[in-house]
Amino acid sequence: MGDIIDGRDPSLGAWFEAKIKQIGKKEKMETDENENDTKVHGEDDGFLYSIVFAGYEDDNPVTVPAKHLRPRAHRKLGLDKINVGDRVMVNYNIDEPTTRGYWYDATVTGKENKRCSKGITATIYVGKDLIPIKDCKIKFYDEVFAVEE
Repeated sequence: MGDIIDGRDPSLGAWFEAKIKQIGKKEKMETDENENDTKVHGEDDGFLYSIVFAGYEDDNPVTVPAKHLRPRAHRKLGLDKINVGDRVMVNYNIDEPTTRGYWYDATVTGKENKRCSKGITATIYVGKDLIPIKDCKIKFYDEVFAVEE
């Protein structure tokens, strides 16, 4: 308890810095309906985690399973370290793609690293069901983070 981690908001599918407040054993194991999500974020460990998102410490904690938690992202990737097919965390605004938004998991689908043309495109995963949105041009390509396991 007290660990600083990245926690995924279950309704948005976006990642935020958070602190673990409490850990409790699940009464009943639940079946994950989204098979892809289980493969991406690991197996259920049988516990529920009560977390509070950074900046919202006065709000009620959110209770999530382990698949919504991971070590805090700290490895920023330069374009030279990003490859097509990589799973990364990117900042993207679904409503206004040219402005800053939330942090989402993404799969890199294209990369350009030329002197006068730089950028990446990706499939991002949003919402409760982690719905893929394809061909997203990532404006903040210099702020891409490795997904910590």
